[in-house]
Amino acid sequence: MASKKKVCFQVLDAYSLFNTTTNYPFGGAEYRAFTFLTELKKLSFDVSAIVRNYGQHLQENYNEIQVYAHPYHTSPEIAAPNYLRRLLSLKWSGKSYENYLKHNAYNIINAGIYCAFEITSATLLLADYCKKNKKQFYLFIASDGEVSYGKLMPTSKEIIKQVIDSAEKIFVQNNTQLKNLKVIFGKEGILIKNPIDLSRNESNPVKEYDFLWIGKSNIIKRPELFTALAKQLSHYRFCMLMNVSDKRIHEEILKQKPGNLTVIEYLNLNETEELLKKTKIFVSTSLLEGFPNTFLQAGKFKIPVISMLINPDNFLTEHNCGLYIGDDLSKLTLASEQLINDSSLYNLLSTNIYNYVLKNHEAGQITKTLAGHFA
Repeated sequence: MASKKKVCFQVLDAYSLFNTTTNYPFGGAEYRAFTFLTELKKLSFDVSAIVRNYGQHLQENYNEIQVYAHPYHTSPEIAAPNYLRRLLSLKWSGKSYENYLKHNAYNIINAGIYCAFEITSATLLLADYCKKNKKQFYLFIASDGEVSYGKLMPTSKEIIKQVIDSAEKIFVQNNTQLKNLKVIFGKEGILIKNPIDLSRNESNPVKEYDFLWIGKSNIIKRPELFTALAKQLSHYRFCMLMNVSDKRIHEEILKQKPGNLTVIEYLNLNETEELLKKTKIFVSTSLLEGFPNTFLQAGKFKIPVISMLINPDNFLTEHNCGLYIGDDLSKLTLASEQLINDSSLYNLLSTNIYNYVLKNHEAGQITKTLAGHFA
């Protein structure tokens, strides 16, 4: 019998998707990777993940997915003692110990294909390992900014270029990324739409919130605009699921939030979906995304989207799945009032976004397409 193909995903901030008793923040890239791993396992791949080291066991098993804690990529809580340990070890044993920390997790896993789900210095480390050890390195683009030469990205242009040049295959989320990858970097991409697990959508609870926002407290997600919207529409119920990112912005939102706005700082995946079920409308204020998984999760529960700047492949407008209104708070306010009060429009957009997601993003079918590129 032929052995299973071994595929490993490096997705450092995904640990809480596996270990649901923890509360480390995760985002769309992590959900995307987790969903692909879950589905690839069903297709008889030998799958594993490399996550950040929070002090957990170096190897754990979650539903037949091996999850490895990387000894080099650590959480802030254990970074300082690890740094001191590295300095002492380097003094005693030289650069060899540093290289051991960087590469040993990859050696233990010994996969044939290694995949990364964002471009950072950690991704460059993985690409370097794959090159030196003749392993296949595949890259999943996480944001439009990664293929727009670092637009609004914290990662340097040099690292972005090095990682993209190192990848044997590059998977993108939308046609904008496909085009920019070719025009800016001269590389051919493979369009694989983001997957969404469409199970667990049978219940229809009472709507506790009129408007929901999900994201991190940073300058790209712009939570302050949703806070301003809540102040403008004080007679409606607002909720934010806001993970801590920029502490200054986070504290300012908590300080300035109006009484009709509930802020939740962390939920696991199942809890997030329960929150979505209880919401009427999803609002996006982001400056930059890829294809937001929050849009797909909204579609799963027939929740229309109001978006200021994000409309990947024009799906909101072409398929009539939501309202795309531009970077104008007054227009956001008007659109929000219109949609919440116009039941005919709401029902139309609700039906359309569900049908669009069902047709284009069902996890099982999307993953079968991806699996063909791993053959």
